[in-house]
Amino acid sequence: MKRILPSLFFLLLMNTLSGQIRFEPGYLLTNEGERIECLIKNVEWKSNPTKFKYQLREGGETKWGDLESVREFGIGESIKYRRFTVAIDRSSDQQKHLSELREPQFKEETLFLKLLVAGSLDLYYYEEGELRRLFIHQRPVPPEHVVFKRFYTGPEKVGHNHYFRRQLLDKLKCPEIPSTKILSLEYQADDVVELLLDYERCLGTNYTDYHSQRTRPQFFLSLRPGWGQASLEVIDRATNLSRLNYPRSSSLRLGIELEMVLAVNQRRWALLFEPNFRTYRNTTQRFGEEVVVDYQSLELPIGLRHYHFLNSKAKIFVNASGAVDLPIDGIIDYQIQGADLSLSSYLNLLFGVGFDFDHRLRGELRYGTNRNVLSGYDLLLAKYRSFQLILGYTFGLRK
Repeated sequence: MKRILPSLFFLLLMNTLSGQIRFEPGYLLTNEGERIECLIKNVEWKSNPTKFKYQLREGGETKWGDLESVREFGIGESIKYRRFTVAIDRSSDQQKHLSELREPQFKEETLFLKLLVAGSLDLYYYEEGELRRLFIHQRPVPPEHVVFKRFYTGPEKVGHNHYFRRQLLDKLKCPEIPSTKILSLEYQADDVVELLLDYERCLGTNYTDYHSQRTRPQFFLSLRPGWGQASLEVIDRATNLSRLNYPRSSSLRLGIELEMVLAVNQRRWALLFEPNFRTYRNTTQRFGEEVVVDYQSLELPIGLRHYHFLNSKAKIFVNASGAVDLPIDGIIDYQIQGADLSLSSYLNLLFGVGFDFDHRLRGELRYGTNRNVLSGYDLLLAKYRSFQLILGYTFGLRK
């Protein structure tokens, strides 16, 4: 097991990193307004797409949706694109390619725009390479380009066209939003989204914040009891010979895990903090004398987890953690000689592989590398090794 579980960890990690991009439940609207429920391949487009793959049923024929045949499509509750013909300025924002013209140079194009906020006013986003543009939409007119432009005013001198502030001042009429807030606004999606949410709250209208649903992390709390086996070997550093050798015996643990699932890579990555209480008691013989080890500690692993989705409910995961161990009551007790040893420890690594169902029920196999639980003794080295089966039940704190 010492070699098998770490090898399995790295094998599954390589597999998950190169794992498939999923077809996820979604929908599309045809040019005729027909809504078709389907599965859409979610590639988490960095640049706004011009086409996408979809299936009418799982494992069915893969088809293409594009700007010519689809006027809207969405995935889940947080991704929605709509087709519009808009005037867009494609002036570069890169320093070496800045224009000398202050005014935007508009060109009419048909694009899929990403919906960030839906309310009395809608906010859309377009990205292509280094180009980033915002559009505000007040029906029934087409979305309006929200204008920000950097340009050269002279050799090595850069000016800024902040016309977007004037556009927002004209549209966001609300006594609770001071003009100074708009006039100091930066041309950033997060900032403009927050301003529009303030406006919708001021009006008391119903709105949907698609942007924050997609970009904020999710938090989960899990109960994590477990059973395992552990062994301990005490080595005399001077001779490099084993002084005490405790065979494998059962150990118990009870813990909680706080998991933060990151809003990146289709929420496949998570950060972990998992305090747990562990017990280990065992006996061995040395020169006819019984030597008892009694080890109780609080383990504090901090780590990283990666998920690989099997379907919409089931997934496997791998995680790696660095653990600090704080002995609560630790002693190697020589029953006759009285030369007892106090246990203390240092950092070690933990590797785990597991299965998760619906982010609710899970099981994990975890291997712990050698932990020196006699780190306070210069002439002794104690190799504590553990293998655990951990079960979990998860509560969502914020999804």
